[in-house]
Amino acid sequence: MDYNTSREFSSNPDLRKRRDLQGPIDDAFMGAFVCVRGTKEPWHAEQKEWSDWTLARFEREFDKWMRGKVPVIKDSDVPAIEIGKPGANDDLLARNLILFGDPGSNSVLKAIVDKLPIEWTKDGGLKVNGQTYDPKTHGVSLIYPNPLNPRRYVVINSGHTFHERDFKASNAWLFPRLGDIAVQKFSRNDDGSYKEETVWATNFNPGWRLPE
Repeated sequence: MDYNTSREFSSNPDLRKRRDLQGPIDDAFMGAFVCVRGTKEPWHAEQKEWSDWTLARFEREFDKWMRGKVPVIKDSDVPAIEIGKPGANDDLLARNLILFGDPGSNSVLKAIVDKLPIEWTKDGGLKVNGQTYDPKTHGVSLIYPNPLNPRRYVVINSGHTFHERDFKASNAWLFPRLGDIAVQKFSRNDDGSYKEETVWATNFNPGWRLPE
């Protein structure tokens, strides 16, 4: 093995998939993680309402079926984040970051969104794999090496991708549903819950890039 290559393995500069950093989304919950809830003004209220519901569902199901409390902090509780400058955030960045909201409401997501394999702007919408989606009706869920610490994951707007009816069925139903990245169309039900339809999903290639 090349010495320089082996020395760089822990920092993973080339963003290669490997053990404990290979996806899919559900793999982020096999180790230490923390959810970060956005508290600022969202670009689109509909996106924030869906992401808040998604987090609440994850908390409820994790508590009931996994018998544990989901660790949740506010983005306003996170010290100012500067990409590539470790220090006060070392303890936080040692865990997988699960971010809920959009780049308007979640300051942590805002700090890294330009380093993710999507395009998300206030006026231009949500662009994934060359397709533009309306953030008022569509959300993206993904897992990716955290740009702030490539040895750990960042996940956007997703807890476990299997849910209560799967827990009720049997352990055989507890398998990943969305791969590494998925676009979901959402619509609000009368009772405040949401209907979700996966309109596109895939896995990244070994270099964490979208397959051609």
